[in-house]
Amino acid sequence: NNNDVILVDGDGEVLEDGKISWSKNRIHLVGLGGGFIHSQRARWANSSTGVTAAIDSTVEVSGVGNSFHNIKIVNTGTDAASIACLIDSGEANWYNNCSFMKFSDLNVAGVADVICRSDSCTYTNCEIGFDTLVQSAARATFWIKNSGATRMKHLTMRDCDFVCASSAATKSFILVADTAACSFSNTFTNCTFNNALVSSGSAAALSDAVTSVSGLVEGNLLFVNPGSNALEFCSAVTDQVKAVGFGMSDTNPAQTVGTALTPA
Repeated sequence: NNNDVILVDGDGEVLEDGKISWSKNRIHLVGLGGGFIHSQRARWANSSTGVTAAIDSTVEVSGVGNSFHNIKIVNTGTDAASIACLIDSGEANWYNNCSFMKFSDLNVAGVADVICRSDSCTYTNCEIGFDTLVQSAARATFWIKNSGATRMKHLTMRDCDFVCASSAATKSFILVADTAACSFSNTFTNCTFNNALVSSGSAAALSDAVTSVSGLVEGNLLFVNPGSNALEFCSAVTDQVKAVGFGMSDTNPAQTVGTALTPA
């Protein structure tokens, strides 16, 4: 609670045998690898012991008022319990210029790079996902998923890049797990959703960048100036999802906002 600042060496990684359960409040972690770059060098990752440990994530943040800057968090867990790189369940935390990547379980749908059930958290200039390995299952990149009454609310995300390479066309970058997964207003501004079409890995175009859940009434997702190379931005399940941006059309907004076009 003292707003302590922890500096992390930018030339190495912290290898953990178990899960980091970050329950402390008002602490600020700063990686010294340099700002405003992707794939930060100040990293949290699994050790050889941590890879096989029965833990659900590399890091779970449940504290209040913390901030994380210039940090890369990696998960390579092989145990069945391993489902995410980061589980974000805290309140009023800030992730700035961070990278989140779960490199394992490429063929498992029930995992994600990030599972979000936080309250009033902010992500700025973050990189979520990876395209160096091809995923063969329709796993979410950013999974909005509650745990009991703990669910995502009042999320703010700005200038973040969602990245993948997937051979499963039904994969979504953002997926709402169920009707209890989120509440209140949640805003994504100037975010990109890029699926690398790596032919050597049979990567395919995604049908949708975002997929909601039928019957969602407790919360909404608003996307401002999104950009995606998916076939549609959000078409299969659109409950409580709205997008606004350049190129809007009164006659057919779904096909213009958030969906990249081939230049003439």
